[in-house]
Amino acid sequence: MYIDNHSLVSIILPVFNSASKVGKAIDSVLIQSVEFELIIVDDGSTDDIDNVIQSYSHERIRFFKMPANGGVAEARNFGISKAKGNFIAFIDADDVWHHKKLEFQLEQMLFNGWSLSYCTYQRVSDSGSFLNIVTPREKVSYDTMLLNNSIATSTACLKAELAKKVLFKKVGHEDYVFWMSILQLIKNGHKIKSDEPLVQYMVSSNSLSSNKFKAVIWQWHNYRENLKLPFFKSVYCFSSYIMLAILKRISG
Repeated sequence: MYIDNHSLVSIILPVFNSASKVGKAIDSVLIQSVEFELIIVDDGSTDDIDNVIQSYSHERIRFFKMPANGGVAEARNFGISKAKGNFIAFIDADDVWHHKKLEFQLEQMLFNGWSLSYCTYQRVSDSGSFLNIVTPREKVSYDTMLLNNSIATSTACLKAELAKKVLFKKVGHEDYVFWMSILQLIKNGHKIKSDEPLVQYMVSSNSLSSNKFKAVIWQWHNYRENLKLPFFKSVYCFSSYIMLAILKRISG
């Protein structure tokens, strides 16, 4: 194993009114086999999240409360500002990690000298039904990510210095803009090798209908305003985005 004792991973978990589902995410983090700290950031919840978090008397958990709901970008940025680790990973409140996720990830990152990695994941419905397995491309760059976002945020791990340099913007598809900004600083991100998916990614029923049109608008805005692409390149990338979205919908 190529993991040394100084490789601390700061795991950032933003929560907002997720008391009923966050337990599985926390449990999947606490059984990781590497050195880590779990930074939970409550983004102005009005449910019973305080009692849920406080029921975990674990020395690796650090719990912070934002003064008001500012959105997931602000919550993640606050978590990044509190991170003590050499690496940062993210998990959302409704996702679940394989117990070896960080071990596989950190070992391959250190051995290969990678700054950013991600992994294969399994998509499930909010009722727990299996949807499909997503196997991203082996390597991504800024140019390949223009056409398709291959990095699901709960699958990613990166060097902390990069995350602290970039931070999340408060925009639609803030995770995509974040990864694109990271890939402007490094050459590539890499998919780690594993025999099975290392993350269970929950697809909310709310994201399957009303938010689709909004997502399309966000993507166009990101090409033009956040990534500053020329008009015709934006059209080309946007067309690819739409086609891939249609193919994903057909394949389930």
